[in-house]
Amino acid sequence: VLEMWELELREFRRNHTAMVFQRFGLLPHRSVIDNVTFGLEVRGVEAAKSRDIGMRWIERVGLAGFEQRYPDELSGGMQQRVGLARALSNNASILLMDEAYSALDPLIRTDMQTMLLDLQTELKKTIVFITHDLDEAIRLADRIAIMKDGLIEQVGSPHEVFAKPANAFVASFIGTPQMNLLEADLKTFADGTAEM
Repeated sequence: VLEMWELELREFRRNHTAMVFQRFGLLPHRSVIDNVTFGLEVRGVEAAKSRDIGMRWIERVGLAGFEQRYPDELSGGMQQRVGLARALSNNASILLMDEAYSALDPLIRTDMQTMLLDLQTELKKTIVFITHDLDEAIRLADRIAIMKDGLIEQVGSPHEVFAKPANAFVASFIGTPQMNLLEADLKTFADGTAEM
């Protein structure tokens, strides 16, 4: 991806990635079905086929019966389900979710996390889920990347990140309760031993 030309990158984004936003990103003048099928419409998929695909995903995310409603007639959780259905309807291999559940109340958030885990198990999609909620990251992730100022500080399984934080920043970020950090000098010896 980093070596793609602009045109290649545009095609990659259009055909292989889909995005679910924090604030839903729905088109207010379009119904649920029209929001879900928007990407298919842009790609030139025939209307009848597009509708069939859209209805399949609307049903899969639990919104059957709401396909003619408009975003302002839906709860936040329902709007997020529309965004998820829209992303899935494009059959992208990579799903990008930017703080997708942070605006939801805790009960709906937990339901959406469960739905996402079920969908990931079924579809085997790569999901990049951006969150500031460590509990959410632990629940959803196979691998976690801890970032600071746009740079990755550590990548690993949830267990690896908690058991062996890479540095003081990661330790303070994940520490609940806060980890105690001690400053010390480390002296190593030729026989492989060390002393603090």
